[in-house]
Amino acid sequence: MNKIIIILLAAAFVSGCGTEASSSRIYTSEGKRGYAVNCSGVNRNWGHCYQKAGIICEDLGYEVLEVTGEAGTVTDVKSSSAVSTATTTTTHNRIMVIQCKHNEEQKADSQAMKGK
Repeated sequence: MNKIIIILLAAAFVSGCGTEASSSRIYTSEGKRGYAVNCSGVNRNWGHCYQKAGIICEDLGYEVLEVTGEAGTVTDVKSSSAVSTATTTTTHNRIMVIQCKHNEEQKADSQAMKGK
């Protein structure tokens, strides 16, 4: 699962300019459905990850399986024949892996399906 997080962090480093968190469906090491929620970038924070997790799982709630975050810098260099400028910005890579909780009815359906 750490390989997935590293790949997602690399992708997050390149993007991350908007304010809404993004998500991707993944499978946990136990083979269950989960989601990698990305709230990386200077315009986002952990609150955006939690908000997106709430939207994904709605009233079922969710369990946070893993949280990965690191700070870094991005340098934008622009040059012309006469002038060169460099702007350095601090950015943050934030990935939260979640799994939606199941309500009792879904659990019963799942157990019934296993029995067939």
